[in-house]
Amino acid sequence: MQALSLKSAFGWWWIRAGWRIFRTQPFRFLLLFIICWMLIAMASEVVALVALPFGSPALAGFLQTAALVILAPALSVGFMQACRDASGPSGAPANPMTLFSPFRAGAAVVRQLLLLGVFKFLVLAIALAATPADPTAVPATSVATPKVGAEPSTTSPSQAPAATQPTESEIVTQANTMFRQVAPLALASVIVELLVWYAPVLVAWHGLSAVKAIFFSIVAVWRNRGAFAVYALGWVAIWFLMSIPASLAASMVGVTRAAVIAFPLALLFLTWIFCSKYPSYESVFVAGGKNEEAAVVED
Repeated sequence: MQALSLKSAFGWWWIRAGWRIFRTQPFRFLLLFIICWMLIAMASEVVALVALPFGSPALAGFLQTAALVILAPALSVGFMQACRDASGPSGAPANPMTLFSPFRAGAAVVRQLLLLGVFKFLVLAIALAATPADPTAVPATSVATPKVGAEPSTTSPSQAPAATQPTESEIVTQANTMFRQVAPLALASVIVELLVWYAPVLVAWHGLSAVKAIFFSIVAVWRNRGAFAVYALGWVAIWFLMSIPASLAASMVGVTRAAVIAFPLALLFLTWIFCSKYPSYESVFVAGGKNEEAAVVED
């Protein structure tokens, strides 16, 4: 197996090709994306409920999070299969049953896909464990506490002073603390996603083991690092443009009502990203520059 090395312009072409796939069946792909993550959430909830009688709630929550990450690669292959079918000559409709296609490929394939999920979870768990808690965090609200030796207050509970609002400096400190705690995990999530970007389909469609699939995925991403840089910057720019309507709505009608606009936009954005993964795979491992538009920027 050989991963092609493409020019950086392919990163933007992947985004455009993903949109072309999405717009052929927008409502079907949106529904498929929702069903995909509902299945993962339901399966992880079942794992947590089964584990709860045998351990603490903390253990059940840990296993629930683990199931979320471990099951994601298998169902992502089903979504990729729907994109493959929709972009084919027949333009097959995106069927929710396609999500289960990896599980019909045999126990060996399912086992390797689950191993991919375990790899992702271990990397993320290590990153989370390596992120220290910041002891300087400022609480969001504070209530006045009596001094030692002071007379007990005779104020009734209804007359007790309300919690003081955080100052601007405290809000800034909280934001900085949250960023320091979340940034390492977010960076680890991006890195591990790139490491296994092609791995699930290499396991399901090419019969590779999880280890070999991760190796070929890393090689493919590295050979096309310029295209992936353009790909990432393109998504940042698109998200910035898509967030403008939600930001304007938040300033006009409030954050709660603006969520009516923000949620569908976020759903469309994420579904579009998932649809763009198939052109990325196809151009690197299968098609190369067979498409006329791709041939213009092919090495």
